[in-house]
Amino acid sequence: MPTRALSVLGVVAVVGLLAGCNGLPGSNSSSSAGQPIKIGLLLEQTGSFSWYGQENLEGAQLYVDKINSSGGINGRQIELDTVNNESTPDKSVSGARKLMQDGVVAILGLGLVGDAPAVSPLVQDSGPPVYSTSGAYLPDNRMMFAGTVYVADTQKRALQFLIERKMTNIALLLTNDASGQVAQQAITQAAPGLGIQITRTELFNPDDVDVTPQMTQIRASNPQAIVAWVVGKPLGVVLKASKQLGVDVPIITSHGNLTPGFIESIADVQTGPVYMFGTKDLIWRDLPDGDPQKPLVSEMQNAMQSKYQKEGGIGTGTAYDGLMLLATALKQANSTDPNKLADALESLRDVNGVIGTYNLSQQDHRGLDSASAIPMEIVSGKLQAIK
Repeated sequence: MPTRALSVLGVVAVVGLLAGCNGLPGSNSSSSAGQPIKIGLLLEQTGSFSWYGQENLEGAQLYVDKINSSGGINGRQIELDTVNNESTPDKSVSGARKLMQDGVVAILGLGLVGDAPAVSPLVQDSGPPVYSTSGAYLPDNRMMFAGTVYVADTQKRALQFLIERKMTNIALLLTNDASGQVAQQAITQAAPGLGIQITRTELFNPDDVDVTPQMTQIRASNPQAIVAWVVGKPLGVVLKASKQLGVDVPIITSHGNLTPGFIESIADVQTGPVYMFGTKDLIWRDLPDGDPQKPLVSEMQNAMQSKYQKEGGIGTGTAYDGLMLLATALKQANSTDPNKLADALESLRDVNGVIGTYNLSQQDHRGLDSASAIPMEIVSGKLQAIK
């Protein structure tokens, strides 16, 4: 080989060795010490789910403030890189690509049911790991993880609650979108095995402002309870129709409605009981002093009041715990390599967060089950645990 060619190869080799000593992603070299660890937030900051994206942003920032103030992760601070996915799958994909180009070691967000599946193929081979804040998404590859209680487990807990109260004849009033389809499939599949009969199923468009025709049909089926697994304005529409028609049977609804502002907003249209099944962070004042979540939630909510002058909602704790799990895994792996980080996440056991106690594995990328869903009731515009 010509001498000049050998010289060029030698230079390339030296540059490669120097690059390997300069803290490239996945490197544990001393030169990476002190450099920020960049985590991407891919959130619904505008669009139909912007309220949840805002809660995710606040929860993530609270935990980053906490860990950075105590020295960061192995001497490195966490830096958040935030992208708005505008509550759409397409923007989720383009946003994920941008964050990957920015060199983030993990991505948190993607709260809508269709957002995480759209991003999943991008990361399944080489990462980075993604922590979805959607309760309706079931992780479908090694790099995908998810927070809060899986919606099917929450619905199963709701059906068990109805059985305990001998309400076995129920009607379904659901939206005709993807979320409604997921709920309908889960409930109709679980109901027969639990001895529950569905008296009537009615669907409506999420943008509808009146569902009295559907509620009239449901009333005629004489249910003991109505499952209206909808989120946000559609629940207000359902409650308005039930009030107009004098339907006062219990209404079971999604834990996605567990935000203080929304709970207060439905006080004037609520007639019968409204039950939800959420996590401990939302009824933290009612927790006994010995509960492992109480001091953690108290700390988070106090920080929330100090920083944002309000109480956190369902998205706050989900993102707070997501950052906590990512930080714990990063510290344990002592590496930003995607495979090592995924391995570390899968190995987390008995990790207490504000929502519950997490036990992840290769088979379970969520780490919570139906036992983490606590029955709650809205009474006079306030949320309280059912004792």
